[in-house]
Amino acid sequence: MKKKIITAGMILTSLTSFGQWTYKVIDSDFDGKFKKAYTAITNRGWLMMEKSSTAEATPFLALAGSYFCDETTFVDVVFVVGGVKHQYSLYALKATDSRMYYFSDEIWTDEFTAHFKAASKCLIRVNQEHCTDDYYTLNMSGSSAAYNFIVK
Repeated sequence: MKKKIITAGMILTSLTSFGQWTYKVIDSDFDGKFKKAYTAITNRGWLMMEKSSTAEATPFLALAGSYFCDETTFVDVVFVVGGVKHQYSLYALKATDSRMYYFSDEIWTDEFTAHFKAASKCLIRVNQEHCTDDYYTLNMSGSSAAYNFIVK
């Protein structure tokens, strides 16, 4: 009986931790202390948020992947909220190491923020001209808490 309870607990823990947002304060010798939030890696990709360097209280959002080809592109993002899909097309700028796309702080409209925080799932398509498109599916559990952690 005890083994069954422990096994069930381990399964539940692994299910609740997979794909959820994680957030914490990073203490870097180079950059000092800063807040960071990120999803688990799914299909080689994940979302990451940090406090924006601007005076506004919006997060800095980026998509990490295995390798991106185009310097700039549009990334299609679908937030699934209560079974309803809400689609956005976000302009993205590639990082110098080609492993991340950065999004402008201007994405954080009231509507986008509400959908981001309430979504259960996020579907992402990276549209590329010089490589094949990349697709990611992310579990958005904990996105509201992660967002609030970053902006406060």
